[in-house]
Amino acid sequence: MFRFIHFSDTHLGDHFPDNRKANLDDYRGKDYFENYFRIIDFILHNHKNIDFIIHTGDFFDSDDPSLFVQELALKPLQKIDKLGIPFFLLKGNHERTGIPKIFYNSIKNLIVFNSPQFKKIEIGKAKITITGIPYLKKKEGKLSALFKRTLEETKIEENRGDFNILMAHQLLEGAAVGPDGYRFRPYSKVLTQAAIPDFFDYVSVGHIHRHQVVRNKYTRKNNIFISGSQEMITFSEIGERKGFYYVTVSDNRRINAKFISLPVRPMFEFTLDLANKSRKELLKLMNETIDRIPENGYGKIRLDGKIPKAFFKELPLDKCRKKAYKCHFSFKHLKIIGDDSNIIILPDHDNKGMKGLLLNLDITSSKLRKIPKEAGIYFYKDKEDKVIYIGRSKNIYRTIQNNIKNSIFSLSHRELLEKIHTIEYQFEENELFAILDEIGLKKQFRPIYNRKILFSKEYSYLTLKIKNGLPYFSIISSVNGNEKHLLGPLINGNELERTVLILKNKLNFPTCDGNFYNSPNQCIKYVSNKCIAPCKSKKSARRYRKLFYDFFTSPLFILEKIVSRTNESKVGRIKELIKQITEIKKILALNGIYTMKNYEEINSTLLILKKGRIMHSESIKEPKISEANIQRYKKLLNSYNVPKFLTPKEFEDGLILLKNIENKNLISIFAKFQKHIGFYL
Repeated sequence: MFRFIHFSDTHLGDHFPDNRKANLDDYRGKDYFENYFRIIDFILHNHKNIDFIIHTGDFFDSDDPSLFVQELALKPLQKIDKLGIPFFLLKGNHERTGIPKIFYNSIKNLIVFNSPQFKKIEIGKAKITITGIPYLKKKEGKLSALFKRTLEETKIEENRGDFNILMAHQLLEGAAVGPDGYRFRPYSKVLTQAAIPDFFDYVSVGHIHRHQVVRNKYTRKNNIFISGSQEMITFSEIGERKGFYYVTVSDNRRINAKFISLPVRPMFEFTLDLANKSRKELLKLMNETIDRIPENGYGKIRLDGKIPKAFFKELPLDKCRKKAYKCHFSFKHLKIIGDDSNIIILPDHDNKGMKGLLLNLDITSSKLRKIPKEAGIYFYKDKEDKVIYIGRSKNIYRTIQNNIKNSIFSLSHRELLEKIHTIEYQFEENELFAILDEIGLKKQFRPIYNRKILFSKEYSYLTLKIKNGLPYFSIISSVNGNEKHLLGPLINGNELERTVLILKNKLNFPTCDGNFYNSPNQCIKYVSNKCIAPCKSKKSARRYRKLFYDFFTSPLFILEKIVSRTNESKVGRIKELIKQITEIKKILALNGIYTMKNYEEINSTLLILKKGRIMHSESIKEPKISEANIQRYKKLLNSYNVPKFLTPKEFEDGLILLKNIENKNLISIFAKFQKHIGFYL
């Protein structure tokens, strides 16, 4: 007698962030991981009565899952691996090029079927064969014929055991799907039951998300088991039970497959016809719909028909969102009637569960169409005529339209757009002057949404921290001057991500929070032989610390060494990082007193810099300055004591200064004092 676990279609990484800094509660993919952990927990609690595990495909949702997703999947498997339980994992259609080697090479008892093959194991006196046929895609001809040929190539028929298991990931004849229970019939893309040899005792099939046992009409055996997905993936799965099989095989090969249910988040899908209804009828319909939404459920509501703009604005759509975990709206078949509708329906999008979001703008669509397609600075004002946001663009019209389209990604952007009452703008032909003007206007008006949306998230730094005597990377959003080692500021997004990837992949720098030093076996870099593991030996620790400190004391030298041994396709990314560090060094070198003409060419601005920081600025009218003022400015310059690192604002100001110097738009009025003041580039 032996026992095993059969589960499938976990789709780990779907609707899930690529990094640990994100709020996981915003992502529905957290549910997939939670049920995956529940299965692992069942295995660990019953490991004495489990001989092996099979997974029939789509373990990950893609063939290139992020390291964060791989790490979360790997940690519980390490515990199973220590118990010596074999885990057979089949490649599904979502893992097109196969399960990543970095994932499975580090686990001794994980057997991955990235290609058709069979494995033999012995449990007691029983010899068991497990044959894995990964997802097969047949563009022309019949899939079943290809499946038969593939099986024959494995030579399993002449190597049969006492009990034979087949693992496949295909659509299967006779399997039921969907709310109406549609059953697949024989056609080119469906695996027929006739293609499955009768010597297989247990046939496990993935790809179909509804759990079921299918009777083979040729062998008359109830031996085709589909465990289904662990969570409702699509709306066609509403109401289905989700879970896995705990299979016991007796000495006489009798199969007892017990289906163990897992908790799932409730799903819902409604279609509402809003046409030809009064205001009272519409509100009644919406309230009835809200009552039908399961608490903390996940679903979508489709709105059909024609509706007046005034009625539409009164629909309690926010109440639907508040009751549900995520509530999508589909407005494809909805038409809003009005002279000049200021209701903007965003395109369908499925990021973080927000689909078909609405913007109810005070500014009318006719005014939006009149915005010029020219370069300049634009101002968003609220009903009280207060400036709430200032932006700069080479095409004001296109930028504002993009702001509206991209507001789906940011709650702060949506709040801002819904408060806009008027949009004003001023044209700027010179981009440099536009930058300077924008900075001055932001200082003058201090618009709240510039700080809320941009300043807190625009830049980040990579810093060096120490835990248990060992260094590790950390990302911070601001500096206080006490950091000993710092790289930045780096623009959030691609620049920060590329930098982190370079440091991880080329220098083996971990980005964990230091906890892995206490438990290195939980670190994906260590178990996949991708880390020098300083936590395991004093010799490695010394080498590790030297690598870190060498980088921070001479980053350009280290990066140039990387460039010399990197293929050409990636050199550009590393050169961008070198350029970033070079710019920061240039800015830090700016010390002195300068005057710069403003765009009106009437007044000039006097700037006092020390270590790249603008310590003092004032407007001056006379090009010549008295000797008394010169002495005062020199004294002021020497009195400033500042730390080495730049804030994002200082970095921006420094770039403007550098551009002025390179374009010869900035004139030093103390040329004879430059050596003493220390101006150099």
